[in-house]
Amino acid sequence: MWKICCQPNYAISPGETLNETLETMRMTRAELANRTGRAKKMIDEIIAGKAAITAETALELERVLGICASFWNNLERNCQETKARLKEEEELKKIGKTQTVSGFFKPINKPKATGTGRLYGAAKKENREGR
Repeated sequence: MWKICCQPNYAISPGETLNETLETMRMTRAELANRTGRAKKMIDEIIAGKAAITAETALELERVLGICASFWNNLERNCQETKARLKEEEELKKIGKTQTVSGFFKPINKPKATGTGRLYGAAKKENREGR
């Protein structure tokens, strides 16, 4: 069974969502740090995308913000997965390969067409005369 996925070409840090949530709730980072028992520096690093949201932090966010821990955990998982996929794609491009749906690798061959006639095979004289 084939599965087709649409994958983003950028990773969204869960810290962006956390920052927007704090703004909506009119809560400061310092207040969140105080209520979760985390250092303000850690909250700042999460919002800046420099620190990950751990399972424990997700539970604390759930308790303080009222948003399920699974939401925060999924944001973090999606971000890490996207970063890993983008890194893998860059590494494969460096060696001139791309991964197919089946998981096998094939060389990247980019056709070099100079015009639409060449693309459709009409550029060759014998192709035009045979019609």
